[in-house]
Amino acid sequence: MDLKIFLFVVFSFSLTGCMDWQRITYDYDNFNKIEKHENAIVEIKKITPEEKEAHLKYLLELSDDKNYQYTIGAGDVLQVNVYNHADMSSQMTVTPDGYIGIMFAGQVKVSDLNLKDASQKVQEALKVYIKNPVVAILPAAIHSITVTVVGGIRESGIYDVSSGMRISDIYAKAGGPATRLFDGKVLEITDLPNSIFFRDGKPLQIDFSAAINRCDPLNNIKLRKNDYLFFATRTDKIIGVIGQVNNPQQALWNPSLGVLELIAKCGGLKETYWKYALIIRGDINDPILCKLDLDGILQGRCQNVHLKAGDVLYIPRDGLSEGNVFIRKLLPLGQLFNLISMPLTWNNNN
Repeated sequence: MDLKIFLFVVFSFSLTGCMDWQRITYDYDNFNKIEKHENAIVEIKKITPEEKEAHLKYLLELSDDKNYQYTIGAGDVLQVNVYNHADMSSQMTVTPDGYIGIMFAGQVKVSDLNLKDASQKVQEALKVYIKNPVVAILPAAIHSITVTVVGGIRESGIYDVSSGMRISDIYAKAGGPATRLFDGKVLEITDLPNSIFFRDGKPLQIDFSAAINRCDPLNNIKLRKNDYLFFATRTDKIIGVIGQVNNPQQALWNPSLGVLELIAKCGGLKETYWKYALIIRGDINDPILCKLDLDGILQGRCQNVHLKAGDVLYIPRDGLSEGNVFIRKLLPLGQLFNLISMPLTWNNNN
């Protein structure tokens, strides 16, 4: 009798558990399944021949300096020569409001003028005092041509640039890539592919990797006054692995990092892993979920899937239960961990 009661109770609890489980879980098979096509998860845009030609034309226009002229700015030191009047020739510094002091003529504004126009303006000012003055102005020291370099660079700041300086030159002048200590290792954190070049307030379509790593002359353009270079940092690009791996962790993202590389970095899989893995991508309030054929990738039947910055690779325990609990309890409540600001600490019994 006691045994029958015990079996009845166990059976009742089993039914209750199944009903409750069915009520709270999602249909896992409805998530996007990725098996053979890497581009199902990585956005790949093929550049057409027309787009390549248009971009080449764009880069050639950027490198064309025919219409670019030096203009005088505050802080520049000018050599002002008045022919046949050596006593009036001298060096002078352009004031913050753009003026230089000329004997007899007084203050003459020359900022934002090229050398030819500035010389003519000083000549006009001297005509009242000198018959047929001839003036030549040459730059003795230029301090107004500066570029701003910020972000993942060793020494951010405002730098004077001389004629002919290019992106790779200012990169070297600013000390090269910044470094950070991550997981006991000193790593370069400059993210060249996502760095941005601004000119006149507009971003230019420049490939920083080509400019700096390959010194490609079309991308390694000459710098101009007030250019702004923002070097992105890889510390904002962290990915995480949790679940049935031997060493769950966070790692710095790089473009070549895929599922296989990340699993290897985590010391491999536990025997209890499920044949599918889950990638969680995007905003935690509106995530994109993709299911991968993990066994297919491991066995070489499917392509290795590359990851994007901010991805979370979750490998559930064998079966649906753990994956559904994770999705149900964490994702809808917006409790997905922030990989950038919080360290990951996970129990190896996951």
